[in-house]
Amino acid sequence: MGHEEDYIEKLIRTNRNEFVEDPSENHLKKFIRKMNTRMRHFVSIVPHLVKVAIITIVIFIASIICFKKYIFNDTSFIMLQVKIVTAVTRLIHPE
Repeated sequence: MGHEEDYIEKLIRTNRNEFVEDPSENHLKKFIRKMNTRMRHFVSIVPHLVKVAIITIVIFIASIICFKKYIFNDTSFIMLQVKIVTAVTRLIHPE
C-alpha cells in the first residue's frame, strides 16, 4: 500500500464513530436539491435518436426509389434475363 492509502485507512479507523452516524435531515434535503438541479441539466438523447431514425427511413425510401427508377428498370431486367438464359443454354448445349 502507498503512503496515502495508509493515511486514509488510519484516518477511517480512528474516526470510525464519526462515519457511523446518520446524516442530518438538512443534509438529505440539500443533497436532494442538488441532485434535482443536476438532473435538469441532463440532456436526453431521445430527440436525437428520433431525428436519426427519421433521416434513416427517408434515405432508405429514397434509395429504393432511385434503385427502382434508374438502376433496376425493366430493360435491365430483360437484358439480365437474356444473358442468363444464353449462358445456361451454352452450358447445356455447347457448340
